[in-house]
Amino acid sequence: MLVGEPSRGSALVALGTMLLDHGDAAGGLTHLERALRVIPEDLAALALAGIAAEEGGRLARATRHLRRFLGLRPGEAPTWHNFGNVLRKSNRRLGAVAAYRRALAGTPAFIETLHNLGVMTLDAASSAEENQAGGSARRHLRRALALAPDHVGIWVTIADEALGAEAFDLAARYLRRTLALRAFWGEGHRRLARVAQRAVRPTEAGACFRRALALDPADAEAIDSLGAVAADRNLAQGLPWFDRAIAIQPDYAEALSNRGLARQEVDLIALALRDLRAAIVLLPGFAPGINNLGNLCTGQRWHTPAVAYYRRALALVPLFAEALSNRGNSLRELGRLVDARKDHRRSLALKPSSQDTLLNLGIVVSDLHEPDYGVLCFDRAETIRRPDPHVGWNRSLSLLLRGDYERGFIDYECRWGRRGIAKPEAVAPAWTGEPLAGRRILLYGEQGIGDALQFARFIPDVVARGGRVVLRTEAPLRRLFGRIPGVEDVVARGERTPAVDLECPLLSVPRILGTRLASLPAPEAYLEVDPVAAAAWTECLAGVPRPRIGICWRGNPIFPGEALRSPGFAAISPLLEMPGVSFVSLVKDPAGDPVERMPVLDVRDRLTDMMETAALMSELDLVVSSDTSVVHLAGALGRPTWVILPYSPDWRWFLDRSDSPWYPSMRLFRQRRVGEWGSVIDEVAAALKARFSPG
Repeated sequence: MLVGEPSRGSALVALGTMLLDHGDAAGGLTHLERALRVIPEDLAALALAGIAAEEGGRLARATRHLRRFLGLRPGEAPTWHNFGNVLRKSNRRLGAVAAYRRALAGTPAFIETLHNLGVMTLDAASSAEENQAGGSARRHLRRALALAPDHVGIWVTIADEALGAEAFDLAARYLRRTLALRAFWGEGHRRLARVAQRAVRPTEAGACFRRALALDPADAEAIDSLGAVAADRNLAQGLPWFDRAIAIQPDYAEALSNRGLARQEVDLIALALRDLRAAIVLLPGFAPGINNLGNLCTGQRWHTPAVAYYRRALALVPLFAEALSNRGNSLRELGRLVDARKDHRRSLALKPSSQDTLLNLGIVVSDLHEPDYGVLCFDRAETIRRPDPHVGWNRSLSLLLRGDYERGFIDYECRWGRRGIAKPEAVAPAWTGEPLAGRRILLYGEQGIGDALQFARFIPDVVARGGRVVLRTEAPLRRLFGRIPGVEDVVARGERTPAVDLECPLLSVPRILGTRLASLPAPEAYLEVDPVAAAAWTECLAGVPRPRIGICWRGNPIFPGEALRSPGFAAISPLLEMPGVSFVSLVKDPAGDPVERMPVLDVRDRLTDMMETAALMSELDLVVSSDTSVVHLAGALGRPTWVILPYSPDWRWFLDRSDSPWYPSMRLFRQRRVGEWGSVIDEVAAALKARFSPG
């Protein structure tokens, strides 16, 4: 086609315009650009080519055409507006803002430009200019509203601004204004529901989602969201909703991810894994779904793959606060405490009002021997929203770790409110410390065998207050606890409890008694061995030369922190090479450990309950063990006991002591770095040599 055929150029403009009007942006752009080769400075062709290129996603070509137009007619406000839109889509913020301002210079009452400029200013505000930019944005939006008070889009924008500032009531008020203008707008009801969710108003959120669903019964998003509201109370309650949403929209990645979390809650792990993987196949960039997959791995204690998933989510969304904190939790479980603290701090910088992150940070800094810092985190977490028993429980551990038993045992009562920890059904009124005057009181164990052994020291104090004590405990402790003076009866957990007048959890007794560190009852021994059982072990070990050392290298394998708490057989095996010493295994189930190939006597078949273990200990010269029920039994019997502690010890061992105020017969050996057992085992070996080597 030759330049200089204006009639042909006009025909091409008309054809391009027609195609653009019928939704064919690519065809329209082709004909309009052909027209521009004939009539290069035709303003209509340039403006329409810019619009067609923008609609077709050809932003560079749209920029070129609109810039040529504005060079010919610089005062055209609508084209400056269109140019600003193109630059905004191209992520050229400063240019877009300048274009919108040029549009307003020509037409100060240009509503859409005021709206877009307000949005741009909000979106692009950096932390340094946030207040100024926010004020400028509000001015633009107010001007737009003054010109168009019924403009739904502007009300939505200012509602979004309020939501971003966590002004939930204000955001809800603006959204209700939009619904007054468009009562049957489902998205408006969904937006209002999301505000209620952010404000932790689940009932209100549910009502709004139901209104959206009433407008469109096939609204999969509203159905999925109702599932999320139900899941806030109990994840399993969300399952029927998620099933319904996926039935309507099988490729709904968010619903699949939510259903995966709910299925995990009811232990349908294989199905949960399938849902979560399907979600990220559908949306490979769906960072929340990848984070949820990490959470599933964390729930199964698959911490190494969990960290990999969190890392993948953070590669997509580097400022993903929840993924940072979740990764911090898994890193803690892997013993990478410094890295965990770093992640929690970064997460908290992004969400300073996150109670969960403050809780997680408090836990990890206490692990890093900073319980005072931990208490500060827990105190701050408690001010953010309704009291969370997990906060009080973890604060109790930090308080007890630093020796503040007055506050620590008060907070220790929060253990009952934690997820999955239900207080046993009461069989009698609770004892609050009043004189017992001959009344029968049920004291019951509630956690592990080690805790029951440790807190059994308080039973004589209850007897001294006039109590006739009935004990409910784990079956392996029954014979042993039956020999405590003043105990009338011992029943195993699950057996029928005899009639009593009052009841009290064993681990609540020190709070009721007002126990402080200085007043801690720590007799040399407070449990005793059945002489008949002791005699049987004397005979059994008659041929085993002294010194005899009982050794325990691990505890309950399903204990959450067992991998970090106990050294394991390989780590302690150098101790067994010491000549002139007889080692006796105190591990109840050493399956998988090559005990038969090492110089250690395996008597597991005879350790039928804790009385038998106690009787065995009466024939030993020393007990060496990691932090398991074994050390509490040995300490309660007053037997010489050496405890091998991890870097982050349980609260009862404090941080920097080599002795224990709970057990006078104990010596503590502490790990210097997480997961590094070599040096502490060397220290124990040297101490053994000093104590037992001839000469």
